[in-house]
Amino acid sequence: MANPRKKRVVKPKNMPKTMTPAEKKSARKSDKKAQKQAALDQKEARLAEAVAATQSLTDQLMVISTVEEELHRADVSNQMAARDEAPQAAGDGTEAPPDAEGGAASPAPLNPSPVSAVYNAPPLQIPPLPKEMDAELARVMVAYLAQYKEAVPIDMEDDEEEEGQEDKRPVLDAEDFLYALGMLAQTDTNRELLFQAGVLEALLDMLRQSDLPGVVLDWLDWVIYTMAATAPIVKALWEAGAVSVMYRQLRTRGTEPSLVSLAMQVLATIAGEGLARPDILTRKVPALVRTAMRRYPQDVDILAAGLAFQCEMVGAHGDLVPIFLDLGVLECVKLCLDCPEFVDGTDVDVQDRSILLMQCLAKVLEGDKEGVCAQDPAMPSISSAVHRALERHRECSAVTEEVNRVTSLLSGTPYA
Repeated sequence: MANPRKKRVVKPKNMPKTMTPAEKKSARKSDKKAQKQAALDQKEARLAEAVAATQSLTDQLMVISTVEEELHRADVSNQMAARDEAPQAAGDGTEAPPDAEGGAASPAPLNPSPVSAVYNAPPLQIPPLPKEMDAELARVMVAYLAQYKEAVPIDMEDDEEEEGQEDKRPVLDAEDFLYALGMLAQTDTNRELLFQAGVLEALLDMLRQSDLPGVVLDWLDWVIYTMAATAPIVKALWEAGAVSVMYRQLRTRGTEPSLVSLAMQVLATIAGEGLARPDILTRKVPALVRTAMRRYPQDVDILAAGLAFQCEMVGAHGDLVPIFLDLGVLECVKLCLDCPEFVDGTDVDVQDRSILLMQCLAKVLEGDKEGVCAQDPAMPSISSAVHRALERHRECSAVTEEVNRVTSLLSGTPYA
């Protein structure tokens, strides 16, 4: 007999049919796929915007850098021409005609140079540069860098493309992208945003790829060197393993001068903060630097970078002077002195190199407590080269000060 207390439930005829477990699973899968596609579309839209902005920035910066380079080259040429003409005018016995009011003779106009034509040209029609970026653009650019593969479009997701479907996602050339990234990193705000977005880790991970072409490695090193402008970033660079990456580059790509010089510059920057001393010495980086300087004795960039590395190491760790003397630091100084492109001339670059050379020599002499330098066979030629540098750069107060410091140390009297 049926239970009288149990009520019979009567369903209305228009009540919707309950979904089966298989149908529910299919619906959830469809919703998840739609959400994933929407997120992918949003990522691709942001990436396309970042790539377009970066490409536009790259084109504009290339124009500006070309003009600035021409201006600098023409300005230096103009200055040197003026210096060459000055002694000739003073020594030929002729005087310039006095001015109309009977005053002193006015100097003769300089020979026309390309710089005057550029200065008198109408202003370039260059749109304003987006010099300040926001956190989202920084994040997108780092994401692009982290997923970069040579000559392969960025794969934002692991989804498979349908057969026969063309991938139309934007791809930017690595060199253009890295150039724009480095130019954006010139400002403090942009550099901090990129740092917070994890650009150092992305750059170093990319450098660890062994199959990258040398030109891409060049740009990567340059961006890292540009980023290393503040002590916190340099420390983070060191903690992320930059020394091992640069050591590997010095050891395996030692026949590519630009890669060698950039690696030494990055190592010099790290050493200048007093970091990585055991790591650098354990890996015998100073020996690699000396080898590079011997291999390319006429390469100004390598000589300057090698000298900067030794200067920063000795300056940050004064007790390393005996070690660097044993490693031939004076021989490296002499290599620089024997390179005409390094010490001759009057342009700003040569003066900067001369200052660097004298600073390195001064730090070595100050740290030489045992008198090893005086017994080195290279010292007589180094002393005479120092005096020649004083005569050559007498008009430059910064070079003169450093040369005077070295001269005093050579004579055994401390520089006041």
